[in-house]
Amino acid sequence: MKNGLLELVNMNKPDEETVREQTNKAREPEPEEHDWSVFDNDIEHPDWEPPDIEQTWYEGWSIVPCGIISDFFNIVKSDTPDTFKLLSIYNTISSMLGPYFAFGKFKLNLMSVISSPPGIGRRSTVMRYDEILRESCLIQFCRELGIVSSPNTKKGRNIYSYLNIMTGTPEGIADAIIYGMKEELYKCTDPHFFTISDSEFGQTLKQYGYQYGILTILSRLKYGEEFKFSHSKRGDKKENVERNIPNNTYVTLLGGMQNPELFIDYTQIYQGLFRRLIFAYVEPNDIDKWMPPLSYGQVWTEEQIKLKELGKEIGKIKYKYRGLFLKDFKKRNNQPIEISIANPECFRIINSTSRDSYEALKKSCDSASLSGQNDWEHVLILACLNALSRGDVVDKLVVRSVDVFLAKAFVNRLKINRDKFCRQVCVNPDRPDVSLNTLRAFIKEHGKVEISVILKTFNITAEFLMTALHTLLASKQIKLTSNIVEYVE
Repeated sequence: MKNGLLELVNMNKPDEETVREQTNKAREPEPEEHDWSVFDNDIEHPDWEPPDIEQTWYEGWSIVPCGIISDFFNIVKSDTPDTFKLLSIYNTISSMLGPYFAFGKFKLNLMSVISSPPGIGRRSTVMRYDEILRESCLIQFCRELGIVSSPNTKKGRNIYSYLNIMTGTPEGIADAIIYGMKEELYKCTDPHFFTISDSEFGQTLKQYGYQYGILTILSRLKYGEEFKFSHSKRGDKKENVERNIPNNTYVTLLGGMQNPELFIDYTQIYQGLFRRLIFAYVEPNDIDKWMPPLSYGQVWTEEQIKLKELGKEIGKIKYKYRGLFLKDFKKRNNQPIEISIANPECFRIINSTSRDSYEALKKSCDSASLSGQNDWEHVLILACLNALSRGDVVDKLVVRSVDVFLAKAFVNRLKINRDKFCRQVCVNPDRPDVSLNTLRAFIKEHGKVEISVILKTFNITAEFLMTALHTLLASKQIKLTSNIVEYVE
């Protein structure tokens, strides 16, 4: 009977080649065709008119630029959300190639966070992609410099580990940077560059007693500003302890966290770090693609091999850009390589992003509008990273219209879920149903209302209420006299 059942199973079993073909077909997304002709020759023709960005790009964004990013997407076939994949390869380009370039005072160091419910979105896998690329890139770069002779040397991996910070307290991050600056790589006149790769970034934000320290140091590192830690005497120490991170230290961040409401509150949004981060949040309903986790052959191993080869190519490009960086370093007054934006339309798109954020803040000074104040900066930096992805810099980095349009589309897509989450961020953590919008609507409905009435109605503390009222007052949505709150049209 047992043998008969086995024969029946084998009789209905497709052959191995058919199964492999069906599995691989299920794993590979359908190719998409895009019309790039609208971007042809936009550098040579300044009167070029772009398509309507709202109609063409805002809805259903599904495009990636050419060069390194396209190569990355051709290698990675997982069902990870495209937004996560893009931030992964963006971090690689930003950390490995970005230190040599700047647009005025703006550096290309990206700080981004990917967020999703537990088990959704393959956050760890995405961050592993970035780690493989950066390690392979750095080892190849060191080989080009003659620091290491083989990709398998312990010295090459040590250099990567010194420049890759997993997580830590503010003092720990500062120590890792200060210690890393003593590495041999920095004796080659390279800019000081580090990457914070923190798969539990939510827990890092919630460190007891260190929250504001983390927010402050990351905000300073985002803009390459000098930062000093001063500590009181401890034990037998005769002098105060001081840690000093110098100006122009280049630090990128790729963090992962579970549901953002578990880790992010309104104090972090108002402090400013949150708006300086590119925040990608996906919900279960946003994931419309599933692929079989198993298939014939060692798919992950194949991806690793191909990613390492791509990392080597990025390492060679990095070495070339380092040569350009050092070529006229003194003539440029010790400044990074120039970035040129080719088309005036690009400036209009970036500036209009800033204007829209400003108008949203005037209309409603809440967590969502505050979080969008740096969107224009994100568009600028992502556009530059799109241009870097092509790997074709000769004497300066030229940002084309397509780079800006794709960056704008990406920011627009992320903005949808970010704003949805931010509107749920509460004024009082003990009453998550009481938001800034809830209080505003209540005041508007009554016209004038006593503070005591608001406190009794919503059962919130005076501290949280005053924080909310001062926010509404700053945006000129209310008047505050004595104990009376009045709504302003």
